[in-house]
Amino acid sequence: MWERVETAVRVAGIRVLGRWVGGMDDATVERRFGGRWMQWLIYQSMVMSFQPRQAFGFNGDIAYELSYEHSGTRPPALWTVRVRGRSASAVRGAEPSAAVHIRMSVNSLMRILVGQLDSVAAMVEGRTEVNGDLAVASRLVDMFGGISPVGHLSPGELQRAELARSRQVRELLSDLVANDPYFGGLTSRV
Repeated sequence: MWERVETAVRVAGIRVLGRWVGGMDDATVERRFGGRWMQWLIYQSMVMSFQPRQAFGFNGDIAYELSYEHSGTRPPALWTVRVRGRSASAVRGAEPSAAVHIRMSVNSLMRILVGQLDSVAAMVEGRTEVNGDLAVASRLVDMFGGISPVGHLSPGELQRAELARSRQVRELLSDLVANDPYFGGLTSRV
C-alpha cells in the first residue's frame, strides 16, 4: 500500500513540475535548473525515486554530462549516478568507467524527467548522445521513477505511440548497424 501512495505522490510532483517546465522556453529552463544546487536537488530526487525492480540486476555507474546551450562558454556539469543493489546515489563528477555515458543539455534532461520529451526521440533527434550499455540506457526513465510522455494517452493512442517508438528504435539500430564497420562486417557475412 505504501508503495502505491509513494508512487502517486511522486507522479503528482513530477506532473506539477512538468506543467511549470512546460510553460518555459529553453533558456528559462536552463537558467532555473542549471545551477549547482538545483542540479543536486534534481539528482537527489532521481536517486530517491530509484526503482530496484526496474534495474533488472544492474549494478554500476551512469555518467551524465549536461551542457548549457544558452550560457555561452560555461563548462558542462558532470554527474554520476551509482546503482548498488537496491539503492542509488548521485555524486558530482563523471566516472570514466561508467556503464553508460549520457551527454545532453540541461533543458533536455528536465523535459525527459517530467515526461515532455521521450528519451528515445531525444536520441533520434540528436538532443542526447548515449554511449555504453544501451539496454541500461533504455530503462533509465523507468529505473528512476520518471513519467513516460505517453502517460496521458488513451489505449489506442498508446498503442500507436508504442508502435512509432519501436519503429524509431528499429531505424536507429538499423542505422547503427549499417554505418558501423564492425556490425556492417558481421551482417555482410550472415
